[in-house]
Amino acid sequence: MVDKLIQIHVYHWGNCRCGEFLAPITSWKDVADRHELDDIIRKELVKISDIEEDWAVDLYQCRDCGRYWAQETAGSPWITRSYPFLYWADIPPDKDPAIWLSEQRRNAILNTLEKNKDADYETRIAPNLILGTNEWLIPNPRKKKR
Repeated sequence: MVDKLIQIHVYHWGNCRCGEFLAPITSWKDVADRHELDDIIRKELVKISDIEEDWAVDLYQCRDCGRYWAQETAGSPWITRSYPFLYWADIPPDKDPAIWLSEQRRNAILNTLEKNKDADYETRIAPNLILGTNEWLIPNPRKKKR
């Protein structure tokens, strides 16, 4: 007789490097580190869903191992450059990923970290958000191209 049902997640361990990035993001240092290594993991991901808002949360899936990854973006829409970072989205196997995403708070990781902008934020992230003097958020339609 079975007393307890134990649910486990089984992933295929393929050629991807997803397993190296499963640690949760708990600090601005983690955000900066993950952003810097973004290209390692992103090349295996396929976008599967997003929240229909500017700079909200997007959901990806690794085409090799099947893990889900959420992306949030540090910065302010229309004011700064974007600073995206990915984190593992532990979605139960019986849950529809699009439903999981719709239940998430907008920028769940960033909302927690916003309360404590530390030295890592000031030195590693903030300088990357500043727009250059020649960058325009909205192109001027009257300006002639040369």
